[in-house]
Amino acid sequence: MANNFCQNCGSALVMQDGKLVCPTCGSMFAMNWDKDDVARAQEATKQERAQAWVDRMEQTSQARAAYQHQAQINETRRQNAQAMAPLKKMGLMLLIVFGIYVFSSFALRAVACNVSRSLKNSTKKTATTTVAAKVEDIRGIDTTKVIEDEEFLKNAVASGRYTIRTENKEYTAAKDKRGTLSGQPEFVDAYVLSSNESSEIHLIFKAEYDFADSGETMTVYMDTYLANIRLDENGKVLSNYSAYLKCGENSIDLAYTDEEALYADVIEIEKDKKITKLDLLSSMVDKLNEEA
Repeated sequence: MANNFCQNCGSALVMQDGKLVCPTCGSMFAMNWDKDDVARAQEATKQERAQAWVDRMEQTSQARAAYQHQAQINETRRQNAQAMAPLKKMGLMLLIVFGIYVFSSFALRAVACNVSRSLKNSTKKTATTTVAAKVEDIRGIDTTKVIEDEEFLKNAVASGRYTIRTENKEYTAAKDKRGTLSGQPEFVDAYVLSSNESSEIHLIFKAEYDFADSGETMTVYMDTYLANIRLDENGKVLSNYSAYLKCGENSIDLAYTDEEALYADVIEIEKDKKITKLDLLSSMVDKLNEEA
């Protein structure tokens, strides 16, 4: 090997294990190579370099493909997130509206009871200075027509029962004692309260609440009423069938543990109205309860 220089890159060769090795390109040469040996070594070095180039290009291609795949995944996620953004916003708005509705329902119930109690207290305080209409002079609604109108009674009772199921699913007997409505509220009695301006029907229900902690059941009574009922020219009762719960000063969570206490607190207190209990046949009461 002339002057011990590498035939491939021209670097000075060094002796290693009886061979001349190029420290730059790694080519190895025997001590006495002929031209064919040099040519073969050069060809082998070219092939190694070519293979190295192919390997680098393949790695580069794989890296580029992986980058493009990840970029596609990222773009898909971005598009999905962009498409879901309005739905998430709508879901948040619905959650807020539902929260407001639940809060408002409880607040309105509390306000209704407070207003009812305030009005009753106000009526009591001003009773000595105002002149109430004489009950015997009130014409009112023909209660016979109300008793005979089975369709009205059926719809009225269904409306009252629905109101209890939706607004009084739970009953708080004490601070840490909350029961859940069990079964369907049972219709008990009906009263028509009339003034010279309008008439309303009050439907009394009996409901049972189960208390999971103690395993006991409590029976309570509730008053639901339909305001502004009237008769058409054919004697049929007209109503919008929107029942409301009514309570007095002695109610607990809009209910009473005794029916007589409910009557005294909600019905009998209306001294300026004509109060008529509807004498419904027991068969009719049973039929109205069977409709539940």
